[in-house]
Amino acid sequence: MIIRRRSPWRVVWDYCRALWATSDTRVPELPVLTASEFERSIAKEVARCQRRPSWFEFGVVSLRFNWQQQLAATHRLVRQIRERIRITDELGWWNDRLAILLPETDRDGVAVVANWVEEKGRDLGLTIATEIMMYPWDDSIGTKSSELWTDVDHAILPPSPTSPISAHSVENRSKGRLKSTPWVSRAKPIPFWKRLVDVVGAGLGMVVLAPVFPIMAWLIRRDSPGSAIYVQWREGFGGRPFRMYKFRTMRTDAEQMQDDLRHVNEQDGPAFKLADDPRVTRFGRWLRKTGLDELPQLWNVLRGEMSLVGPRPLPIHESERCTIWQRNRLTVTPGITCIWQVTGGRNVSFDDWMRMDLAYVKQRSLWLDLRLLWATLRMAIGRRASV
Repeated sequence: MIIRRRSPWRVVWDYCRALWATSDTRVPELPVLTASEFERSIAKEVARCQRRPSWFEFGVVSLRFNWQQQLAATHRLVRQIRERIRITDELGWWNDRLAILLPETDRDGVAVVANWVEEKGRDLGLTIATEIMMYPWDDSIGTKSSELWTDVDHAILPPSPTSPISAHSVENRSKGRLKSTPWVSRAKPIPFWKRLVDVVGAGLGMVVLAPVFPIMAWLIRRDSPGSAIYVQWREGFGGRPFRMYKFRTMRTDAEQMQDDLRHVNEQDGPAFKLADDPRVTRFGRWLRKTGLDELPQLWNVLRGEMSLVGPRPLPIHESERCTIWQRNRLTVTPGITCIWQVTGGRNVSFDDWMRMDLAYVKQRSLWLDLRLLWATLRMAIGRRASV
């Protein structure tokens, strides 16, 4: 008997065919939007909401069930959903799940649709768990924007005239499922290349500057009594609060004095900036001019709370006063330096500052980060030379 050996290319081909045949992650061919098309639809609705934030909102119903093993029932469910939703609604793949985009729909209407889908799924033998996400974040729920996800204890919803579901059944099945968020589901996790640059850069910086930190701390305490490190809660990635560290450049009672100086604030919007701030100490002015006061934030970078490059994190009370479109800066990790710091600083309006941050969010890349780091280094050297 002659045994023929398969060529290496044939082995690879047979392996790929077997892998494709057994894959459970293939998306079935359904008359729905692809993942990229659904993302574009969401981005369009986000932009529409930001132009009319006083009343405009939309919701997404995300369906979680085992569609890989029940494709026939899934096809029937998709047909029923497409017959039920409005012509302005969208059905597509989102985060490896089927999802329904419901523009111009409040929480009550979105919950009615979610419960209707669950009932139709049970009729078809599908066990469906739905998750409701709303945009924008709604103050009426009674949560703080710094909270990432917040369950609603109860939701008494009116029945829909086009749905057989009663208000009582909607109320019971809505508990704990309705979620409110500053759209952290759209947050962009830090890429591997960026995290690698952060760890290497911050680690080397901490090692090289280790002998300098005690000297800086001694000079700060010699110039002004109090702790050398200033700690403040800031709002970071996805709205998460974190403790940001920096060398103290002001008097210890600076925060208490801020209300008295509010009338001379030189920065529009919710931020507070003064070129000649009377609260800044003598050595603190030198630290601010050279940018050395930000060095302790290398520890925040190593902890993953910040990046070397990214939008500057605002204090929580200032960040919460930002408008909806401005809060999109929270979809990336905040940084030590950014476009605003190397191009304008206090000379630009708050809206332009936010536009610079959003420009970085859209264009984030390794080349842009390296350019901003180089520009920051040149600016810091130039400031130290002029002192």
